[in-house]
Amino acid sequence: MASSLIKRLVAQGWVARAPHPEDGRAYALSLTAEGQELYAAIFRQDIANIELLLSPFDDEERALFISMTERAAKNVKKGAVEILAR
Repeated sequence: MASSLIKRLVAQGWVARAPHPEDGRAYALSLTAEGQELYAAIFRQDIANIELLLSPFDDEERALFISMTERAAKNVKKGAVEILAR
């Protein structure tokens, strides 16, 4: 599954794949210049989306929202760790 994703990313020109310098069985992956540009564009859009999401809230409401979201994320992570430990 991961290898097919990597192949698609390489085919799109977003990722470069080269033999690993120390392990002949592995490959080193890196973002191409085009991949870095795409990453930066996605990051900028993410920031814009977060600003839009939080725009109706005042500072106190934003802090509460962020606090509650962080607590929920920690709970999800804890649950995932417990599931993987089974």
